[in-house]
Amino acid sequence: MKWIKRLVIIISILILSSIVSSKIVSVSAREDYYTDIEWLRNNGFDNSSFWVIETSGDDQDLDGQITGGEATFVLIGEEGDYVFNANPPISDNWTEIPNPEFILPDIYGIDENGCYIGHEYLEEPVTNYFGVTGNQTRNFPSMTWEHSVELPVNMSDYVITSASVSAIVNGSGDTNLETPGDVLLSSGYIGVGDYARFSITVTDPNNIENYRIAYNKTTTLGKDISGSVGPNTYGERVYLNDTELVPVDQDLLILYLTKVLQYDYTNFSIILEINAYAEDNYPTYDRDTWYDLRIKNFSLSFTYEKKIDQFSSISYSQLGDVVNCTTITNASLSFDYKINSLWTSASPNSEIQTVINGRKYSETVKLDSFTPIYQTIEFSGRALKDLLTPNLSVAVSFQLYIADEFENTLNYTIFIDNIYFKISYMIFTPDPIPEPPPNYLPLTAGLAGGIAVLFIVFSLYQGILKFPVHVRKIRSIRRKIRRGARIKKLNIPSRADQVNMLTKMRLNIDELNVKSTKTL
Repeated sequence: MKWIKRLVIIISILILSSIVSSKIVSVSAREDYYTDIEWLRNNGFDNSSFWVIETSGDDQDLDGQITGGEATFVLIGEEGDYVFNANPPISDNWTEIPNPEFILPDIYGIDENGCYIGHEYLEEPVTNYFGVTGNQTRNFPSMTWEHSVELPVNMSDYVITSASVSAIVNGSGDTNLETPGDVLLSSGYIGVGDYARFSITVTDPNNIENYRIAYNKTTTLGKDISGSVGPNTYGERVYLNDTELVPVDQDLLILYLTKVLQYDYTNFSIILEINAYAEDNYPTYDRDTWYDLRIKNFSLSFTYEKKIDQFSSISYSQLGDVVNCTTITNASLSFDYKINSLWTSASPNSEIQTVINGRKYSETVKLDSFTPIYQTIEFSGRALKDLLTPNLSVAVSFQLYIADEFENTLNYTIFIDNIYFKISYMIFTPDPIPEPPPNYLPLTAGLAGGIAVLFIVFSLYQGILKFPVHVRKIRSIRRKIRRGARIKKLNIPSRADQVNMLTKMRLNIDELNVKSTKTL
């Protein structure tokens, strides 16, 4: 019915009003902006306070200190040389070591004129020139002398840039030596001939790798002068005058020294070697005599420069305060920089980097742009701002980064000063939330319910209950007729029946009254 619909709408409005009034709380807020707030302390490096110096990689390459109101990065350079002379070699410095692949010479040793051997190959089992019994197996003698070198520096941090080796040898032999060009007697032949060989070798302390750095092999020592010499006789004594050994190329010498030093960067060994080869040139007996084969002197020298390792770095770091804010709106960075002398072209990619909260800022300053006069660099923009995070500490690091490996002989000093790191940010501050208003929902619901009940009862009485039953039935029938609804047939008593019914009811009431009077 329409009145029920109206009632439902009224009650719903009351309840919703009560709910809304109980939930709505007035809240206001404030946005505070802070612009260009300096976030670092001790910007001018008045002392070392707040700054931490850290190195990565080879800490022998880089150093840093705060002095004179400046922070400095120092790239350490150095050059040096090493010279070893044995003029002549002396027994106190050299150790005789037999060559395990060959026999010992008849005589050998070190005297005031250097290292030497003497040997005579004689097939007959008789005493030879040096008092040693000859036999056919004694045709390849050798002796070595070894010296252990201890360098003044650890070469792991240096690069050899130049090197040289030299040695003087001499000797004497008999013309009974068969050399290319000699005319042999009947039945004699020459394959490679008789020769002496001198060599210088470098090796690591454990002899894992060894390399020959200078060498000489005779071809004419013993060459016939007055004619052919018989296979078992002496001819004339001939001499090998002072002769320089032939060194390997400098590049190879540097390589060999570098390779033997990789096992122990402060020690390696030098080996002097003299050996001889006596070819059996006759089908019967053969005599070949070396009176004296000698290494007269020896020298080895090299220069070196400091090796600067790639990816080494040194930095000045500071941990700033927490940026307590809602949004970081901007950031800017600036500092002054210079260098004591123009940067080397050997490392074009080295630079000063800025690292914020562990992430490198994209813009850097190449060292080859530094001059001896202070310059100022400024950074700003979104890329810098995005390295910051609200409500976290700000960790800032300025580092010298070595991007190339190179040799360096100079000390480079890089200066930085007047570092400013400014941050702009916004803080959103809501006002305190007030106490919520009283909740009238239960009371409103109760009142609405009571009103609804009273309204229903009143409406039922006015519309239905105040009429007699037959009137209500008639009203109901009338409504149905108006709507065109089908109705049941009504049985209405006749007038006579109604009079009889009322008369009977009256008689019954009178009878009841008489009975009640008698009883009293």
